[in-house]
Amino acid sequence: MKLGDEIKQTKPFAGPEEEAFLNLQRTAEYLRTKSAEWLKPWDLSLTQYNALRILRGAGLDPGARGESLHVAEFARIAREARR
Repeated sequence: MKLGDEIKQTKPFAGPEEEAFLNLQRTAEYLRTKSAEWLKPWDLSLTQYNALRILRGAGLDPGARGESLHVAEFARIAREARR
């Protein structure tokens, strides 16, 4: 199904660029929603998760004892940081 049909648009898009841009926006929102649902059990926002991934990538892994951290451990660290 084309985007125009899906959103019940009655006039054509200004061009293929506009349609592509709107498709990207819709896809980004879908991914944000699914990411938030995935992180909800750990009480983490996508921003917190990204910050923790950046720290780990920079060698500042809060659990750097030779083992990799699971999302649940990241969530515990984030909750402690909020206090």
